[in-house]
Order: sequence, then C-alpha cells, then structure tokens
Amino acid sequence: MATRLKENLSTAEQWIKRARRRVKIPNDWIEAKYSKDTDSLYIQLLNSPATHSDDDLSKSLVFDYDAKNRLVGIEVMSLYGIFTHLAK
Repeated sequence: MATRLKENLSTAEQWIKRARRRVKIPNDWIEAKYSKDTDSLYIQLLNSPATHSDDDLSKSLVFDYDAKNRLVGIEVMSLYGIFTHLAK
C-alpha cells in the first residue's frame, strides 16, 4: 500500500506540473475540505470570493474564479471513484 501511495504521489506531482502550465496556481494553498455527503474535495487556493465557474465534468472537476479571473478554487467530485481508479 505504501509503495502504491508513493507511485500515486509522483503521478499527482506530474499532474500538478501539467496544471501549472495551463493555469497559474499559487504556491500557498489555503485550505482543502472534504465533504463526505457529496464525496467531493474543495481546494481553496485564494481567499477571494468566486464569481464564476468553469467545469470539466468528464473529469469531475469544477474551477472557480474571482472577479479578476484568478483561479480561487477547484472542486473534485466523486473523489472515492478517482482513488478507486488510481488504486488499480
């Protein structure tokens, strides 16, 4: 299990590097909240209210932006399903 976690961590680091090429992601993450009721993870990147969102529902992601069009948060839906897929 620990080996698999390390493998997934390196994969996660690769995804973050790819994401940084597409959008400016702040280095200081403010907060991450998991909702057991909806099986979703919300990662708040900036302490700024979201004014609009964009989504990639095929990947179960919602991106929140503020009035200055900065990425303020990312919602990952169906988190359990994503981890189940990574464990295979």
